[in-house]
Amino acid sequence: MGIGAGEYLLNANPWLFVILVNGFIGASFGMIIFSSAIEAIPKDYM
Repeated sequence: MGIGAGEYLLNANPWLFVILVNGFIGASFGMIIFSSAIEAIPKDYM
């Protein structure tokens, strides 16, 4: 009906899309590392 599937993200500004996706991937990886480090603290210290 006039709009292609996903073309508005790729044609408008591709770097914005790359930066957003990279940010989500980096944030999720950082959260995994952070939560693993928190769980590695012995319960005696808390």
